[in-house]
Amino acid sequence: MEQKQREGFEELFSRTIMAGERRYYLDVKMGERSIYLTLTESKRRFDGRSGKFFYERNRVRVFPEDVENLTKAFHEAEDFLKNFLKEHPNLEVSHSRTEHQNNNEEP
Repeated sequence: MEQKQREGFEELFSRTIMAGERRYYLDVKMGERSIYLTLTESKRRFDGRSGKFFYERNRVRVFPEDVENLTKAFHEAEDFLKNFLKEHPNLEVSHSRTEHQNNNEEP
């Protein structure tokens, strides 16, 4: 994979996950003194005032010493979710935060 260098960091690894209206980016980056993982959620939004589209981004940075615990917790949450959905087959699974907001539910 081609390494990208910009803004004082070097991108060592990158994966894009397409998920409906959202894109998730999983990147490993090297800074001046550290290496870290970032998980970025990106969603295209429309600004009614300006009449233009923009990308809303949310980013989490995880340092190497925390990756193992985060991965373990992620797998536990994944297992819980799978079992919960098996036990509640009639539960609607929403793929959009907007759907939750339109229904006055918490995202």
